[in-house]
Amino acid sequence: MKLIKKRLLIYTRASIFGAIACLLMLIKDVVSGQNAEILSIVVITMTILLAVFSVLEYKKLEAAGLIIENQIMHIRPAVIDVGEHGREAVDSPREVREVFISCFGILLGSKIVKFNHGGVHLKAVEIGCDFICLTYGTNKRTQKIQVLHSAIDSQEIDSIADKFRYETGVIPNIAKM
Repeated sequence: MKLIKKRLLIYTRASIFGAIACLLMLIKDVVSGQNAEILSIVVITMTILLAVFSVLEYKKLEAAGLIIENQIMHIRPAVIDVGEHGREAVDSPREVREVFISCFGILLGSKIVKFNHGGVHLKAVEIGCDFICLTYGTNKRTQKIQVLHSAIDSQEIDSIADKFRYETGVIPNIAKM
């Protein structure tokens, strides 16, 4: 979440700086000569591009906030096995990040996976005493994320399973302990 906020701040400041530069170029003939038109076009294009990046980062920040506010599970720090469905976890890269899981999606550090958006749906959940495995994706492509966390007792596992069942409609598979 901090990385998303930082990128948003950078893009916004750069957009504002570009807008000021564009205004100065339009109001006052700051640059004169043959390259003035090319420079104006480049500055205007870059300003528009940075503004678009700012809007996209803002949308990511809103989605991250929604996931954090409605979290089912928060794992900090977590070891994550990311891989495509059908591949072994050994082939998958392992990463350590803070993870928020909600009915709206997953926040993995600064990466956001939104459920029920763009055809991406939560397909399966498996919960164990020291891991949670989420299978999600579209009809054509499915991904699986296994998040390792500290051991939890069976009562807490049942509570998490009930939250998933109630909020997502997906019935979790509880691994034998």
